[in-house]
Amino acid sequence: MSNTTHLQMPLLEAAQAQKHVTVNEALQALDAVVQLAVKDKDLTTPPGSPNDGDRYIVGPSATGDWASEDGNIAAYQDGVWVFYDPREGWLTWIDDENELYAYDGSSWSVVTSSSSGSVLKPLPTISNNSADAHHDIDISAGDALDVAGSQVIALTSSLTKRIDAAWSVGSNAGGLDTGSVAANTAYAVWLIRRSDTGGVDALFSTSFSSGSVTLPTHYDALQLIGWVATDGSSNIYTFEQSGDHFELYRHPLVLTDSSITDATWETATLSELPPRCVANLTACHYSNATSGSPTAYFWARMKGASKSITTFNQHVGVFAAPNGTWGIEGSGQFNILLDGSSRFEYAASEAASTVTTISIHLLGCQLTERGAAS
Repeated sequence: MSNTTHLQMPLLEAAQAQKHVTVNEALQALDAVVQLAVKDKDLTTPPGSPNDGDRYIVGPSATGDWASEDGNIAAYQDGVWVFYDPREGWLTWIDDENELYAYDGSSWSVVTSSSSGSVLKPLPTISNNSADAHHDIDISAGDALDVAGSQVIALTSSLTKRIDAAWSVGSNAGGLDTGSVAANTAYAVWLIRRSDTGGVDALFSTSFSSGSVTLPTHYDALQLIGWVATDGSSNIYTFEQSGDHFELYRHPLVLTDSSITDATWETATLSELPPRCVANLTACHYSNATSGSPTAYFWARMKGASKSITTFNQHVGVFAAPNGTWGIEGSGQFNILLDGSSRFEYAASEAASTVTTISIHLLGCQLTERGAAS
């Protein structure tokens, strides 16, 4: 008896007896593999009480009735397991992961935007929890491709994590990867996944580098989804997120420099901000000019940039400050790309060389590495 080319369904022979047997076998195959959706792809032994029609992708090193069927489709039909060999290009929905997978001829892998058009939901977003805004963060449902570009981390329902407690699995549980929550510190919010079970969770870490995050046991995939900062009392600042941009409701003082050298570059290190983000800041200066309101100039540049003050076409801020007062006139608000240590450079100058103090306040930032590959 011959079979069809693609689905290997049995074909009727000329003058064949009991044709209904062959036809029913072919219909069973169609029912099993057309519009394919399986319950799970990681099980290595058959479930104890399957329902007729249940389908699975057999996991690695399977045993029992599934032995030697790794990667194949197991369909429970009329009280027995029937197996179908997938062909390159087949697609299936994995129920327990809410993910679409494709077969490449040797293994199943999740379908991502890089392979067959985007099927990913938007990245999860974060917000202060209404019951404990200073310590708890709400994380919305959404999808993220892990930093290695090999797994989709799908958070199917919202999650709340606590920054003031050690990480433990689940919503309303601790979220800190290691140590205790620190004051005046930037924390990365990571979405994490364990590939053995498909479990998804989140954690806080002072590390914005995927290789330095302390992951819980068995968790092997992660992606950066957000940033929070703590104040001097180790409380999370209240904030609002729009895409990759985070804006603080209060604008904390993050730098005070009372030893200004006129027209000389200084280095600012902002511990409340992530490395390599675009910081949104505002600057002002204090003058001890003896008379009038001399104009002061403020410049900012990326750390290590070679551009001199004299070659800048435009200054960041122009401040007019009478004797013994603070000045914040003109364009005191500015954006600057921080380096890998959350640093940038700034300089100030005044005609009378009387700029005595520069202060910088934090408005927010754009998280440039959110959702990015490493």
